[in-house]
Amino acid sequence: MYRRLWSGLPKDPVYPSNLKDLGYFINEDDEIRSIADPDRYFHFFIDKNQRINYRQRFHFNQAIQNIVFHRLEKEGLEKVLLPLGTTDESQPHVPIFASQNLKEKSRVVVIFGEPHQNLGNLALRVANGRGGINKGTMVSVVRDLQAQQSSADDPRAPGVVLANVGGVFWWPEGRTALTLAAVADMPLASMAHTGRRITVANRIPGSETPENHMESILRQVLPALASSEACIDLIAIGDPSDMLVKLLDREEIWTQWGHRINTLSLLEVVLLPKEIRSEELKRFLEKRARRYVLSDDPLGTPIAGSAPDTFSSGENLYAECILIKARPFILGWLEEMARQG
Repeated sequence: MYRRLWSGLPKDPVYPSNLKDLGYFINEDDEIRSIADPDRYFHFFIDKNQRINYRQRFHFNQAIQNIVFHRLEKEGLEKVLLPLGTTDESQPHVPIFASQNLKEKSRVVVIFGEPHQNLGNLALRVANGRGGINKGTMVSVVRDLQAQQSSADDPRAPGVVLANVGGVFWWPEGRTALTLAAVADMPLASMAHTGRRITVANRIPGSETPENHMESILRQVLPALASSEACIDLIAIGDPSDMLVKLLDREEIWTQWGHRINTLSLLEVVLLPKEIRSEELKRFLEKRARRYVLSDDPLGTPIAGSAPDTFSSGENLYAECILIKARPFILGWLEEMARQG
């Protein structure tokens, strides 16, 4: 009789979570390149065993996230842990970023990114490839917003809140929140294990799902962190666009926020106007909302359709790249509406 002990199973690959030790550096164009071959970007297929490739990518993405967090903090944003009041980082929590002086801001821009992206990312295909880290992440967005003014009467830059729509899985060993896309690549007991069961221990209160996280931002986080007089610009990318409209269509949320929302920018929303019940929300969408869609047409080309006003994003493949391609156009409209009041 033969039996295999747990100790005899092949070890799961472990990699460092910093670029240098992974064999990469950031060049003068802010692009991540291979130290061994500076003409090469991130190389995913390092082995015939896909588990090894995925494990390397998991730590590579963590290295990028660490860099992005550092840069966002240099831009004046601070990490806030949810649920609010969390002080023990060993307990389930999810981080977001918010301007340090948010209470003083008369205008606040709230951005809901795609659920499969780590906090602070727009598109990894840009951040770890052609274009560079700042361009492919919220760093470029925050910098552009800081060059704006809050209103015609307030020359100060607006405040910024970066939600963490995807961080819905609590990883106890890593003491951090992961996206569901990253869960399959997290460390396992051995390379022979095929996955990990999600239990109640992996749930984050108030952020159990992307929808719950977005509701927490609107009903708890903004009232606590922002001035009660501040107007709000909302931007949602991909799936959160539909989630956000559905949330605003709820009477209690529209009653709380309808009179304070300055603009609503929906990047690749698919919700049909006939599905919206609130007549007030419908009127708002006609006047102070815009929809940006994937299209071969030049950036800013009006697209025929019903409210909200719809424009080509200049991006025809990936919703995650819309805010990269159309950033000046989208953010410029926010400031224009803020100046008009």
